[in-house]
Parts: sequence; structure tokens; C-alpha cells
Amino acid sequence: MTAVTQTQASALALPPTDDLTLWYNSPATNWETQALPIGNGPLGAKVFGGVASEQLQFNEKTLWTGGPGAQGGYNHGNWTSPRPGAIDNIQAQIDQQGRITPQTVANALGQGKTNFGSYQTFGDLFLDFANPPTSTSEYRRELSLREAIARVGYTAGGVEYTREYFASNPGNVIVARISANQTGRVSFTLRHTSPRNDKTVTASNGRLTIKGTLANNGLKFEGQVQVVNQGGTRTDAGDRVTVTGANSVLLVLSAGTNYSDVYPTYRGADPAAGVTSRVTTAAAKSWDELKAAHLADYKNLFDRVKLNIGQTNPTVPTNTLRANYTGGSSTQDRALEAMFFAYGRYLLISSSRENDILPANLQGVWNNVVNPPWDADYHVNINLQMNYWPAEQTNLRETTRPYDRYVNSMVAPGRVTAQNMYGARGWVVNNETNPYGFTGVHNYPQSFWFPEAAAWTTQHLYDSYRFNGDVNYLRDTAYPAIKGAAEFWLDFLHVDPRDNRLVVSPSYSPENGDFSAGASMSQQIVREVFTNALAAARTLGVDTALQNELTTALSRLDPGLRIGRWGQLQEWKTDWDSQTDTHRHVSHLFALHPSNQILPGTAEAGAARVSLNARGDGGTGWSKAWKINFWARLLDGNRAHKLLSEQLKSSTLDNLWDTHPPFQIDGNFGATSGVAEMLLQSQHDTVHVLPALPSTWANGSVTGLKARGDITVDTTWKSGAAETITLRTARTNPIKVRTAAATGTYAVKDETDATVTATRTGDTLSWNATAGKTYTISFTTGGGTTQTVEGEAFTSQSGVQPAGHATASGGQTVGYIDNGDWAAYSQVSTAGLRTFSARVSSGGPGGTITIRAGSPTGTVLGSVAVAPTGSWDTFTTVSTTLTGTGSGPLHLVFSGGAGSLLDVDTITVSTTGGGPQPVTVQGEAWTSMSGVQQADHPSAQGGYSVGYIDNGDWTAYSGVNTSGLRNFSARVSSAGAGGTIQIRSGSQTGTLLGSVAVAPTGGWDTHVTVSTTLTGSASGPLYLVFTGGAGSLFDVDSFTVS
Repeated sequence: MTAVTQTQASALALPPTDDLTLWYNSPATNWETQALPIGNGPLGAKVFGGVASEQLQFNEKTLWTGGPGAQGGYNHGNWTSPRPGAIDNIQAQIDQQGRITPQTVANALGQGKTNFGSYQTFGDLFLDFANPPTSTSEYRRELSLREAIARVGYTAGGVEYTREYFASNPGNVIVARISANQTGRVSFTLRHTSPRNDKTVTASNGRLTIKGTLANNGLKFEGQVQVVNQGGTRTDAGDRVTVTGANSVLLVLSAGTNYSDVYPTYRGADPAAGVTSRVTTAAAKSWDELKAAHLADYKNLFDRVKLNIGQTNPTVPTNTLRANYTGGSSTQDRALEAMFFAYGRYLLISSSRENDILPANLQGVWNNVVNPPWDADYHVNINLQMNYWPAEQTNLRETTRPYDRYVNSMVAPGRVTAQNMYGARGWVVNNETNPYGFTGVHNYPQSFWFPEAAAWTTQHLYDSYRFNGDVNYLRDTAYPAIKGAAEFWLDFLHVDPRDNRLVVSPSYSPENGDFSAGASMSQQIVREVFTNALAAARTLGVDTALQNELTTALSRLDPGLRIGRWGQLQEWKTDWDSQTDTHRHVSHLFALHPSNQILPGTAEAGAARVSLNARGDGGTGWSKAWKINFWARLLDGNRAHKLLSEQLKSSTLDNLWDTHPPFQIDGNFGATSGVAEMLLQSQHDTVHVLPALPSTWANGSVTGLKARGDITVDTTWKSGAAETITLRTARTNPIKVRTAAATGTYAVKDETDATVTATRTGDTLSWNATAGKTYTISFTTGGGTTQTVEGEAFTSQSGVQPAGHATASGGQTVGYIDNGDWAAYSQVSTAGLRTFSARVSSGGPGGTITIRAGSPTGTVLGSVAVAPTGSWDTFTTVSTTLTGTGSGPLHLVFSGGAGSLLDVDTITVSTTGGGPQPVTVQGEAWTSMSGVQQADHPSAQGGYSVGYIDNGDWTAYSGVNTSGLRNFSARVSSAGAGGTIQIRSGSQTGTLLGSVAVAPTGGWDTHVTVSTTLTGSASGPLYLVFTGGAGSLFDVDSFTVS
């Protein structure tokens, strides 16, 4: 092979004009970390972008070894011989000893896997180019998330070469086009390789056919690639197709197997006819036709959600963008975060579609070996479930259909396992499974036993019903699986002799500790499936006897929620938790997420916070992703963002795949879910908008997120508070919308601009919504707003905890406050605040509350003393005027003597009172102008200023009224002659209120502040008129009037 060197031309410095394109300036050399994924659900491929030889590794999701037909037999993981009394004996040991080792249980109940199988690669296509260049310029390899198209481009010998690839769900094909900007320049040989020796490859009429049978289980597979050349010649030779001197070439690939998801044979029709038809049909179409169909299908899904968190187009390749990422305030950091969110949606669309037989596995649809990590299987102790966390909330319901199908396909084999191994009704599956109904056990002690998995898999089905409200879906798809999972636990629960409560035994908190009875996650999952089954049966009006069983069992069930000796949420029924345990699984917080059994602000939520702090912010990629969701559910946006940052910095590869390590796709999906949870939650039947917004996302917007109740939500926000919320309701139901801004001035209108009367309760608005209507809530962010927040609704803290008080608003306060502790409220912006009050109590020495902006050491806005009130349940209100000027989230810092100082029940802040309020405006936010332009300056606030200012130019600001103005200041820079700013009212020739000179500052990025007192009297919009000598005078970054 000819060696290729890459020279970077100046064009490489220009990034794509798109914030959602992954791009690189060299070919990929590593499948896992660098190659770019494309997929359509059933098919997937990785694009390398080599110059001398292109590599396209590809997959078909049903190509699996193992299962029925495999040499040596297959048993679904069921015991191969009866073990009477085996489970009873283990339960008795646990009752007597409290805990026993995983190895002891595995010896009694485990069994080695037999032909579990592994997901297989379909092999690699290589395009070996004739006479490859020894050097190239302007090399670019990219993946557009907006189009789901991968591209490779470079220049060699004065010729521009381009390759484009996409996986089209319409037609179930992968399509590529190889082209050049000069005729006759495309020449290559197409060949196929595979690590298995189980296939034949033939070429005929420009079509490469890969056909074979897996040696392990006899599964038939076939792939076909049609080569369609425009110009030049095409030659078939044995197992290769060669193109010479073409203008462009179209490649069409499809593949299939004779797998079926029908128990017990798991076999269907020979794939040959279907593959042939798909390739022939697609190859008869033009590139433009195939691309248009692909884009229409893909964009119908992807374009539903758009996120703006202040990002700018990345200015460096994606691998450099990730390497440079700090999680700080730069717009490039925002770009990576926004891209990572979108990438999770892209990967889900690419690996799970409505015409799929199988759902996304541990690696989605991508795999390049015959023995992938964990077989690239379906781990159901969190991983498969996490794959689908973002599906409903990011408006991708169609991607859940293969998940639903797969869960229901496990019911039949799971019934056999439930009856033969457990002696129970219903169905079961354990820790991991495959496409062949493996519902039994294996023998690895830390992961062989998890019969709660079936119930957990059904949690998503019921949650899907809560999102879509489709009773037919509930009846036909969700309820049968939910019912069977609940029936299993009705029969298999054990009476705990310690308290006569119903518990899971043997019970194992996934991959951590010993076996016991009633581990927290076990109990929480059973409670979830019982609750969902009961609710579904009542909705459908069926199974009265089952409803009675469930009601009785719920009354006796141990709930699995206990607060331990160091304030933690216990992982086990006995308080064995260690404060130094940093295990990647945080299973005992299932009740917090993905379930909804814990409400923010409760004692259990506080205990969950303690557990998370003890576990730490480390862990594998998927573990960090789960913690993003946990912290979002605790309404701590800054901590959730920290976990997102940790995942991007240390658990994300150059191609933005999540790494366990190695690559495991659930972390991508979990992170996308976590970002959505930071922006919108609805698990408690209230549409909670911006529940955990981090301070780094102070301004932004999101469109198209879904809330339960079939509600589509758009939001814009500024300075950490909602400005507008738009809700499109698909069903007629009462609606509740919660957001911090609702404590201020608001208006609700429908799509006809008619006012809708809403009832406000604290920070929640409610009204009766009608199907098909659009409702927009507008919040007044200026002119004076008052916001009241529960003290315990902090989003981050140090030292404090929620404290229960019957006389407190909401039943809780911020308590356990010691000297130096602090609490932050990202839902409260300090911009423009003038007054502060708090409802407080103190059975201790009292102390001082210092009000700060942005951080615990940020700008001091004011402080207020709290004297002892006589008891912790005796409340009084303290207040102060705020005189400082700051921005960012509200922070309360507590100081005083020894011991617990005081409690805070509620806090109220207002932008009215306390004296005149200054207004700061970005200079480039003019509403009209003459002569000036927006100038890009990294050191300017917002990155821009008013620039290119010449003598006589002006800017106007219709949102700033000059009435009563007395002070003006401006942040300016000048590498020119300097000049004067005239402040006028009403027009560029209106009343002169004052003027201020601007001297040269030495550089356009060297800023100073100039100020003046205004003496004129007038009303009308503010105008700034600029005067001076020749050339560019100065730039204006921002100005402040008061």
C-alpha cells in the first residue's frame, strides 16, 4: 500500500457551518475510537475515510451465534435437571444468617451458559483506489447529525474527491457515492473480508453477494452490494468488482438473516429474496432520489427537538473540541454539550427503528468482531433500559417499538423459566439475555441472578403509556407483559421473618455486596410493577381478582426506602452501607430515577443526595450518565452538569462514543436523557420546566421535548428563568405547569391569542387543556418581579440538609446549617434583584445570611441577621435591601457561631423596591442603526460589540426608555482615534441628555468603562450618536443606564 501523508491547507481552518457536525482532519485508524457510525436500525456501518483504501465495516442486527440449532444444544438458561428445594434452602440460609456470599448462591442456583451466543460482524467492505496519491490537502472526514450523512473529502493532484454515505431506513439499505470534480477520476476495486470462514463471495453484473451460514447454529445470512458506475468501465472478477475511469459510482448495500423472534425456533424465511429485492429496487433509483427519501424520513424524527444553550459552531475538529473541553463558560464547551445531546438522539434513531426486529444492544447496532465485550448482548439490570431513557422525552417514540416487541418476545420463554425454576405464574428474565429467549441463569456470582429484570423492563412500557396516553397501546402491548411480570412476583415474594413484610429473597443489589432479603432496588422494582399493573388494570377495567391480589400485596410489601445511620438511603434492608463504597452501580436509587417514588425535598430525597455524595462523581461512562439523571431529579442542575462534564472529559471517545471502557452505547443514551431531565420533567404529573438548569446554561431555548400526557413543550429562558413556555396538547385533560418564573408576572394565551385563565399555586399554574390546542405562557422578566422559593429547593449546597417541620411551608426547611455552609438556587437569577426576605427559625444561636451572586464567593448583594426565635418551629420573617449588582444564580451563605445556627423555610426576592434599578444592554442589541456593524470580539460580553463606528453613525434601542435616566456608562475599546458618544432621546437628532468622551485604549480587545451624568429631560427610546475624526473611532460592548 502506498504511504499517504496529510498536508493541511488553509481551508481546514474553516469548520462546517453547522454546530451539529462531527469533523476530523485525518482518516480513522481505530474502529472503536475514531471511525464514524451510520445506521438505519437493522443495518449499521462504520466509515474510516482512508485515502488509499476506504474501509466500511458493517452489521445486520440479527446476525447472532447461539440459540436453537447451535452445536451442543441450547437450554434458554433453564436448569437442565430439577433442583427441588434449592431456592427454599437459600432463602432459609438468608433468614438465619442475614447475608450470604454470591458464590454460595451461584453454587446452589447457577449454571454455566450453553450457546448463549454473540453478536457478529458482517465483515468489512474495502474500496482499494487505483494509483492513490502520496499526499492530499484539505482532507475532511465528517458526520452531519442534522442529515445522518457521513462524508470524506480531500484534494489530490488538483482533483477534489468526495465520498458520501448514509443508511436509509426507507428501503433498508446503506448507500454510498464516490465522486470527483473531474471526469474519469474514480477507479477502485471493491472487496469483502470477514473474520469467519463461513461464507462465499461472488461478483456478477456489478453485484457483490456475500452468502453463508453460521457454523455455530446454522443461521443463514446474505449481503449484497450493487455497484452502479456513471462513466468508465466495471469488471467482475471472482469475489471483486473493479471500476475504472468513472465520473462517479453509486453503491447500494443491504443484508439480512433468517432469524425470527418467534419462540421456540427463532427461524424465518431465507434472506436472499428480500435482500435481492431491496438492493435491486434501490439501485434503480438515482442518488438524489435515495438521498431525498432518507432525509425526509430521518429529519422527521431528528428535527423535532432543537437545543440552544449558547453554543457556537466548533472552530476545531471534534477530537480537539473534546480534548479542550473543561465544562466551563466557553461557547465551545456549550457546543460539545449540545452536540453530545444531539448525538444520543442520532444514535438511537440509527440503531432502533419501527421496522426493527431487535432493539439496540450494548453497542447499538455496531460491532466489528466475533466475540464483542459482553457479547454485545442485552443486559437488563440497567443497560437495555438506559438505551431507551431518552426515547419518549426527546420525542422519538417510534424508536421504542423494537424494545416493546423484544420485551413481549421474552414472555413465552420467560413463562417456562418462571414455572420450571421458580414455581411461579407469569414470566421472568434474569441479568442478561440474547435474541433467543435466554431467560434463565448462568453462574458468574456477581451477575447471574436478577429476576427483578422482567419487572424493570416493563417499567418503560407503562411509562410510554403515560407519555402517549394511548389506551390501545396499553391494552395490546404494555399490559400483557406488565401483568405477567407482576404475577411472577405475587407468587415468588417471601415473608421476612424479621417483620412479616413481603420481600424479594434471594435478593442482590446488582453487582455489589452479598445476597440478602429485601435489597432496596429489589423492593422498589416490585413496588413499581405492582403499582403499574394495578393502575393499568383499573384503566382497562379488567382482571378484578388480580387487582385485589395486587392491592393486598402492596399493603404488605416492604417499600425498600430506609434512611440509614449516616443519613444515606440504604442499599440493603439492613444498614450495611459503607461511606467509602464508590461502586459504579447506585441501584438503591432506582426509586429516584427512572422510577418516581421519591419526591424532591423529602427526607428520602435528602438521603439519596447523601448516598450520591458518598458514591462520588466517578465511575464508568454509563454510571456517570445515570448520575446526571439522579442529580437532575434532585433539582441540582449544577451537579448534574458536573457529571455531564466528567463524562465528556473522561468517559467519551474521539468519535463521541461513550466508553465503559470499552465502548458501551448506553452512556450516550443516558447522558441525552440526563440533559432532557435538566430541562423538563413530568414524572409526578406536573410539567416541570427548567427544573435543574445549570448556571452555565443561563440563556437558551429548547423545542420539541415531550412531557407525560402527550404534551410537546418549547421553552426559552434568560438569566436562568423561563421567558416563554409553549405547550401543544394532544389530549383533553387538566394540566399543571411548574417553573420558578411562575411566581412572578405571567400571561397564558392560546393559539388564537385568547387569554386562558390559569390558577397559580406557588410556582405552579393549572388549567383545563383541550386536545389540539397550543398554549403559550409569557413571563415578565422586567418591570418588577417577585419570586418565592422553598428553602429546601436548593439545586446545590454544602453542609445543609432538608429538615422536616410540620409548621414549615411544604413541611420542610433548609436545616442543619452550620457556620460556612451554603445553599444555591439556580432557578433564581440575581440579575436586577433589589430586595430579599426569608422566613426563618432558630432554636440555636442564630447567625447571618449573606446573599451572593453566581457562587458561594460571588458578589455580595446584601446580608441579613437572624436572631434566635426560641425554637425551631417558631418562624419569623427577616428582610433587607440589596445594593450590590450581580448576575448568575442566587447563593445564600450562612455564618455564625458553633452548632446549628438557623433554619430557612422560604425565601422571597424581588426586582422592585430598594432604589432605582440599573439596566444593562448589549451594544449590538440595537433595534435600528446607521453605519455600524456587529463586530466579533472574544473579550466582549456575549462575544460581540457595536463596531465599524464612523463619525455620524448611530444606534437606537427601542426597549430602553429615556424617561428619568440620570446615569450612563459604557464598556468601550478603541484602536482608532477615539471619539464621543452622545446620549439622545427619541431620535438621532433628539434631545441631548449628555455625552462622554472615549479615548484610545490601545486595542480593539482592550476594554475600559466610561461614564457620565445625564442632565437633560425627555422621554422616548434611547439613541447613541457617535462623533469624531476619520476612520473607525471605537467599539461599544455594552452600556448601563439608571
